[in-house]
Amino acid sequence: MPDAPLRLSRDAVDWALALGLVALWLMLTVLLVMRRARTAAPAAQAIVVYASQTGHAGDLAQQAQLRIAASGADCALVEADSLTPEHLATAKLLVFVASTTGEGEAPDNARRFARDVLGAAVDLSGKQVAVLALGDRRYRQFCGFGRRIADWARRGGA
Repeated sequence: MPDAPLRLSRDAVDWALALGLVALWLMLTVLLVMRRARTAAPAAQAIVVYASQTGHAGDLAQQAQLRIAASGADCALVEADSLTPEHLATAKLLVFVASTTGEGEAPDNARRFARDVLGAAVDLSGKQVAVLALGDRRYRQFCGFGRRIADWARRGGA
């Protein structure tokens, strides 16, 4: 008599329950990501924007935001891809803490910013902009992404 094919489970209820749990997990993950995108920091007078691949630039940005806020200024901390035109319009001070990955590329949390914002003309006249660019000297495009932010700000009149 031939061997019966290997079956993972004979109980359809187990499979339905497992698929239901996976679907619930996926739905909650999508909802959390969408909620995070909608809860961007409110517009403030000073904004610290960070672009970080490993978290180091994010840590430095958080320290900068705390120091600026401690001086009494209204200061928000914003991930680069969450930066909105309203942030740019209301802020008088923009501080960018940007790491560079590879040969001058933007970190993952700044890809949209690099594509949509840095390529667009923006009026930054009357605004103060500071850029702390982080990178690795072994690469030819040392701090390339931070330098692109600085050039963008200069072109915008900051």
